[in-house]
Amino acid sequence: NIWISRQGSFTFYAYWPYDAAYSAADVDPNNLTFTVSADQSVESNRSKSDLLAGQSFSVDNATGKVTMMFYHMMSDIRFMWTRSGSASEEYVRALFGRTAKVSLKDLTSQQVAGETIGDGIRMNVKQAYNSTTGSTEYQVYVPPVTIDDSRDLFIPYDANGEKLSSIKANLGTTGTTKKLERGFTYDLA
Repeated sequence: NIWISRQGSFTFYAYWPYDAAYSAADVDPNNLTFTVSADQSVESNRSKSDLLAGQSFSVDNATGKVTMMFYHMMSDIRFMWTRSGSASEEYVRALFGRTAKVSLKDLTSQQVAGETIGDGIRMNVKQAYNSTTGSTEYQVYVPPVTIDDSRDLFIPYDANGEKLSSIKANLGTTGTTKKLERGFTYDLA
């Protein structure tokens, strides 16, 4: 319970995963910085990269009950890739920035402009190798950003850890851009 010692209107903000580096005194609900994991191939890192944010939409001053709605603040990217075999140590990196500016007040998030992508984000295996199709589905959470069809988005690596040819966004039509929104899943295979 939350005990409110004065009358008035209150708005509560919350986010997950919790970061002890932020305390109630120093969190600006309009300007929270969040960084997704660089290695989301491990399930715990992937789930911690799925930022949830919420704010109160009702506060009962008599009982202290706060009702909140939570929203996914990152974009969920999927990529299907044909691998050489089920026992292969092949993997894929997504070429996206990792840092987002988040507004808990407005429930918006956007990739930080000008961020260096580096080696990208190692993706999680969402759906294991399918021997019929020869493909594996990969998943990664990234800050919302606008992409275009000329941009390299994925780099597969062979079983020896060597880079293969990068793969561009598949947006359907040449010259197309797409804004990746928070809380949506995008299949960019």
